[in-house]
Amino acid sequence: MKHHVIISIAALMTLSACGSKGTSGSEGQTPVDLAVTTDSMENMVFPLPQIPSTISKPEDQIGFIVIHFWDNFDFSDKEKSLNLTFMERNFVDYLTLIPAAMTEDRRMAFSELIKRASVYPETRSLIIGLGEKYLNDPDSPMKNAEYYVDFAEAAKGS
Repeated sequence: MKHHVIISIAALMTLSACGSKGTSGSEGQTPVDLAVTTDSMENMVFPLPQIPSTISKPEDQIGFIVIHFWDNFDFSDKEKSLNLTFMERNFVDYLTLIPAAMTEDRRMAFSELIKRASVYPETRSLIIGLGEKYLNDPDSPMKNAEYYVDFAEAAKGS
């Protein structure tokens, strides 16, 4: 299980680094609109939550990360929370960690995300749309019926 956590985190970092080459398509936008950790479209990701030193089991560590993945993001900032490119990139990074999480942690993580995104109906709708696209669309390489059921239940429950 420890290897799964390490592989998942390495995959997330690799995915975050991928796409940092090439054109950004950010013409007409100011750096302030795009700044999260840097001022460029290529790096519109935010850091993973810091795992408390009291959490030592790998399965608990990944659980903590998926549940608290969105803690450092202010969903009330409409410039970022409604930025499809930013949200989609981070949502995909988030989903790459989900397979390593235990079922209860995954369910709690989805509930936390929906609850946080519900600050504005538009943001909630965007997140639900991304969940549909990545977890339920037959053409999605991330399609997963079990995860989608959990995601849909979280969306219904909030």
